[in-house]
Amino acid sequence: MLFGQPISTVGLRLLWTLVMCLVAEAAIAKEPRRKTNKIKKRNSVQTLAATSPSMTEMTAEADSSPKYFGAALRGGLVLGTIPGGGLDVYYPASKKLQLGVQYLVGQEKFTDDADDALSIDDTITSDATLTAQTAMLRARYFLWSSLNLSAGIGQRLVDWEINVVEERDDGLEIHTRGNVSSTVINLCLGNTWQFDSGFFIGADWVGYQVVIIQGKASSSTETNGFPSADAEEMAEDNEQLGKDLGATNAVQLPLLNIGWQF
Repeated sequence: MLFGQPISTVGLRLLWTLVMCLVAEAAIAKEPRRKTNKIKKRNSVQTLAATSPSMTEMTAEADSSPKYFGAALRGGLVLGTIPGGGLDVYYPASKKLQLGVQYLVGQEKFTDDADDALSIDDTITSDATLTAQTAMLRARYFLWSSLNLSAGIGQRLVDWEINVVEERDDGLEIHTRGNVSSTVINLCLGNTWQFDSGFFIGADWVGYQVVIIQGKASSSTETNGFPSADAEEMAEDNEQLGKDLGATNAVQLPLLNIGWQF
């Protein structure tokens, strides 16, 4: 007996104590590994988070993706009071500067004005049509936020057709037509609101077009029963009308634009 207990009982207790110690040691040995694994996992997550772009960064990167060109449909008053529309294509050279080309075309009746411009007595202008086209190289500079100033240089082509009849006999008719081209420059002040998606909308609120080189007018006159003297007078009036249209500077009033930047 040892300490008043049989040896077999003590041996069993020693064996049980040894087993429990081994189990406890094994449990303790495993615990740091779990912590190490957790630390490794945490470190992996932190490394991934550090190397991966945030949603803000991804959004900013998407918003700042380069835009290569923009295209817009235009509509409004293309020259003076002439209504029409056209197309504007540009390259965004920087955040503030756009370089591009523009084409506009419009048409209106000017029967009353033509009647006043012709000097033949006892006649009535039955129909008069004026068509204006412009093709320009343009630059638009953003002064502040959406406010911008644009300038352009290009060609303006004006065509006209006029029918004149004798006041007492509408079977007597003079038909005249012509065209004149001019080199022009223009300045416009407007707003353009641009969105992150690429969509934009705006307007040139007011502008002015100045003729710098006037081209030669081309005109023709056809008569049906009118005296030759009246026909000659009509041809002279037609030629003068071409000169006037070719030399006319014009105010440009609101011209809207809506488009997309790619």
